[in-house]
Amino acid sequence: MAENVIGLTLVKINGIFHLDVRNARWSDKRAVQQHVTGGGVRSAIGVEIPSGSFDEVIPKQGALNWRSLKNFSIEVFDKETRQIVVASFTGCNWTGLDGTSDLSQANTSKAVNWNGTDVVGS
Repeated sequence: MAENVIGLTLVKINGIFHLDVRNARWSDKRAVQQHVTGGGVRSAIGVEIPSGSFDEVIPKQGALNWRSLKNFSIEVFDKETRQIVVASFTGCNWTGLDGTSDLSQANTSKAVNWNGTDVVGS
């Protein structure tokens, strides 16, 4: 069964940078307003607003300079084949950067929180 599921993931930023990530999470929400009229319930569907976060595993060559990025794209895909796109977003900007060092796992990572404007696929 394990060979039929996607395990580790990579993130591609602006189609260039391949980041080793863990704990990738994303959400795609939209407001749906409902109004009760004499003719029944009517719905007004809003636009999608994607957001998410992931932990960038920082290599010895150094982390990506997030502070220099604005209006970037994010593609999450499987690490094994590097061909299966799990989710894709454009118009993204980071909203928070946090770091952590984990002695038990012997690695350092940077948590990146982001908001986007368009969902390409998820």
